[in-house]
Amino acid sequence: MASSEGFHAVRVERVLPLDLTMRRVTFAPLDGEALPRDRPHGGHCRLRFPECGAGAPARPRAFTYRHWHADGRFDVDCVLHAGHGPAARWLRQAHPGDRIEWRHGGAPKMSLDWPVDDSTIFVSDLSGLPVMAALAERAQRRCAAR
Repeated sequence: MASSEGFHAVRVERVLPLDLTMRRVTFAPLDGEALPRDRPHGGHCRLRFPECGAGAPARPRAFTYRHWHADGRFDVDCVLHAGHGPAARWLRQAHPGDRIEWRHGGAPKMSLDWPVDDSTIFVSDLSGLPVMAALAERAQRRCAAR
């Protein structure tokens, strides 16, 4: 799989079912130079899944990093949708050793200033759980440091 437009090949290290609808996929970059210098907790990336049919363009999808490992591997939690889109189809059959294209997206798209005076309620569908968890974990660390 050739890289283009800032995309780099990554290898699936592990696929861990979290429940009936979510999978945690651990990826390992094949090109150490592709690793971002700043690895923000709750940051995001784009994964480009193979499309069905010859010559069909692959549209990248945005995902939240769930965890960065010290050696450069990273985890992404994915919802196992019932549909037949490229991400859902790929996730249902993903195995260690599979390759896909990845591009670092940057810092978290959402942040909260902690601590807050009032209670905070997170509301999301399943696809928003990784970023909600990252926000809650970040808040917990900041509150514990006070």
